[in-house]
Amino acid sequence: MADLEQRLRDHLARVAGTPAPAQWEDRMSRRIPGSEGRHRYGWAPQVIAAAALVAIAAGVFVGLRASRQNDAVKPKPTALATPSVSPTAGMPMIHTIHMFTPKAGWALTEQGVLRTTDGWAHWVNVGPPGVSGLAGASQFVSVTSAWVVTGNAASPRTSSIYHTTDGGASWAQSTVVDPAAAGPGNIDFVDATHGWLFVSYGAAAGSMGGAIFRTVDGGGHWTRIEQTSGGVQEAPGSLPFGCDKAGVSFINTMTGWASGNCAGGGTFFYVTHDAGRTWSLQSLPLPGGFDQGGGATTSLPVFFSDRSGYFVASSSETIFYTTADGGTNWVPHPLPVGNSWQPFGSIAFTSLGDGWLISGDGALIYRTNDGGRHWTSFQASPQLTGLQVFDAIDATHAIAVLNPSGTQNALIETSDGGRKWKPIEP
Repeated sequence: MADLEQRLRDHLARVAGTPAPAQWEDRMSRRIPGSEGRHRYGWAPQVIAAAALVAIAAGVFVGLRASRQNDAVKPKPTALATPSVSPTAGMPMIHTIHMFTPKAGWALTEQGVLRTTDGWAHWVNVGPPGVSGLAGASQFVSVTSAWVVTGNAASPRTSSIYHTTDGGASWAQSTVVDPAAAGPGNIDFVDATHGWLFVSYGAAAGSMGGAIFRTVDGGGHWTRIEQTSGGVQEAPGSLPFGCDKAGVSFINTMTGWASGNCAGGGTFFYVTHDAGRTWSLQSLPLPGGFDQGGGATTSLPVFFSDRSGYFVASSSETIFYTTADGGTNWVPHPLPVGNSWQPFGSIAFTSLGDGWLISGDGALIYRTNDGGRHWTSFQASPQLTGLQVFDAIDATHAIAVLNPSGTQNALIETSDGGRKWKPIEP
C-alpha cells in the first residue's frame, strides 16, 4: 500500500505542481450513511485525496472525505504575519482523525487508536490490545463503533481486522490471509454485517493486482469474491490489472465502486451491482480542459444517503463529481483551485451542500453551502502551513493536524467556519 501511496503522490505532484499531503486517502474517505459519519482508509491510503487524493485527493483522494469544486473568484493571497503553532504535547503522529461532534471522535496513530470525548483536551489509547506500530486502515462508524485493519512485517500476508462497538473497551478480531498480499487491506462496511476488504498485491509499472474479500456476518467470516493477478487471463468481469487501485467503496450491500490512478489511458472508475463479484467501467462526462493524456486519479465515492454523494477526479484539472441518483449519473463541477497554478491541500464535506477546501499553501480556505456551485474564500488565521490531516465536523467546526517540521503534530481547531484557528491544549 505504501508503494501505491507514493505512486499516487508522484502523479499528483506532476499534475498539480505540488506533492500530495500524507494520508490523502483518509481525508477522502468519510462517509455518512444516514446520521452516522464514517472515515475510510484512506485519497484512501484514497486520489482518494482525489487530488489529495484526498489530495487528489484520502486524506486527491479521503476519505473520499474528499476534494473538489468550482466557479469561484480566485483571490491572490497576501503574506500574513501569522503566529507559529506549537506541537501538541504528548500527541503521537496522527494518520487520520475523525470527529462526530466538536468534542467526541477518534484518531488512528502510530501508537494505536485514540479516542476523546472532550475535544482532545484529554484522550485515551483504546487499543486494539497487543498491537504495536499500528498502521493500515480505519473506518470510524460512530462515537462508539470503529473498524481497524493492521499488519506487521513478520506476517505481511495477514490483515488483522479489529472491531469495537463500545468505544474501544473491547475488540473483536478476525484475520484474512492472502498469499499474494503486500500488506494489510482497506476496509469498507455499509452496515453492521456487510463489509469488504481490498488487499493489494503491490504496484509495479503502472499496474496492480489485488483481491476483494466480503463478509456478511460482521467480520466473523471472510470470502474472496474477486481477484486480479496479472500475467494470467482474468475472469470475465474482474478488475483490470492495469492502473493502481485505491480500494472499494459501497453504497449498499450490492453496489460499489473501485477507483485509483492510471498513468495514461483514462480514468479508473469501475462499478459493481453484484456485491463485488463482477465489475464494469463507468463512463464519466469530462469537461473541457480535463486532459487525461498524462494520467488521471479518481477518489472513492463518499455518500451521504442512498442517493447523494460525490468523488473527485484529478488530471490537468481537478473535477468534483456529484450524484443525486445513487451513482447512476455523475455531474462534473470544476473546483476554484486544484490545477498546476493553484494546487489545493485538502477537501472535506459534512453534507452534500456544505464543503471546505484548503489551498495548497494553507493560506486560503474556500467554503460552499450549495454543493460546490459557488464558493467564497478568505484567509485563514493562522495559515494552515504543513497541513497533514483535516476533518470538517459541521458548518462551523473543523479540526486540523499540522506538521510543518515533519516530526511533530500540532492540533488546531476552528469554531467560526475556518476564519480563525486556535491550538488544542491538553
